[in-house]
Amino acid sequence: MVAYLQARNLNAVGAIRCSYDITDHQRMIDLSKYRLKFEGMKPVIYFLLILPFGFISCSPEKVDVIPMVVDTLGAGWTKHKTNLGTMTDVAFTDPARGFLATHSGIHRSVDSGKTWTPAVMNQTTMVYTINFMNAQNGYFMGERFGFTTDGGATWRTVAGSPRGIDVWFTTTSNGFNASDSGLLKTADGGNTWSMAETGRFSCVYFTDAQNGWAGKYGALLKTSNGGTTWTQAYALSNSSEYISAIQFRGQRGWMSTSASRIFRTTDGGNTWVPYQHWIGTAYDVHFVDDQVGFAIFGRGIYRSNNGGATWTKEASVATEELYEIFFLDANTGWASGDDGIVLRLKR
Repeated sequence: MVAYLQARNLNAVGAIRCSYDITDHQRMIDLSKYRLKFEGMKPVIYFLLILPFGFISCSPEKVDVIPMVVDTLGAGWTKHKTNLGTMTDVAFTDPARGFLATHSGIHRSVDSGKTWTPAVMNQTTMVYTINFMNAQNGYFMGERFGFTTDGGATWRTVAGSPRGIDVWFTTTSNGFNASDSGLLKTADGGNTWSMAETGRFSCVYFTDAQNGWAGKYGALLKTSNGGTTWTQAYALSNSSEYISAIQFRGQRGWMSTSASRIFRTTDGGNTWVPYQHWIGTAYDVHFVDDQVGFAIFGRGIYRSNNGGATWTKEASVATEELYEIFFLDANTGWASGDDGIVLRLKR
């Protein structure tokens, strides 16, 4: 969060006012209630005194403040630095075991995300997303498709498999791959893939084996027959806006988009109501129940306690971009992003 002093609102926020008396060479600094007066001091003294507040240049007429940009972490949030570069997804199977999608493959944690080591993979590849169907069976998509059947202890990359952005399996055999070239499906565990829908797809989500949702540029699609056929469920405002994440809990659902919007539905997806935030791309949304949820807007993590009607900031980072969040409950969660950072919530 950017912190700054409003010099023009001196009494309200206790900002610093610098003044010069040219006649007797006095320098005076007024920090709200406290007034310090120095005779014959050089201007460098003023710089040292105000350094904790930012950089301030003083003139007889005005004060210019250059804000200092810092991380702002709410109660329970901690920041962990890794050397993994950009991390495009994070997933946990329990409070201790977690996985990161990176450009150098999958990395694994067994201490709640404090430290990370490379996962065992038969072939290292760039990974974009990780999704677990249950505690043992997980899937990844990136430059190649791959999976685990032992809870993430080992991962197998399938040679010759297509590139993709998102992946979802409804059974160990049936799965879907959202990709730039279309929505692909498999019926043999990912060994072979065929086209289900053409277009540029960005995410896929199923509530059960028959009912699913797929986000593409400009629209949300729905299936009620296991992905055999798809129909448009909602049209976005323009064809360049894409859906970054979808989630349902019963009749309540949410989707985030590249136009800084979180949509919500309370009738199973028949109607959608947008919430416009205007601060960065809405990269991800994750609800832990039908009322409490979290979302990423740009460099900030926001929380809703009323099903997505309103949002308040939980945490933000100064320079890195945040991409994905994952929560086990309202008090346990993680976020991944640029420059090797992982944010962890534990209350």
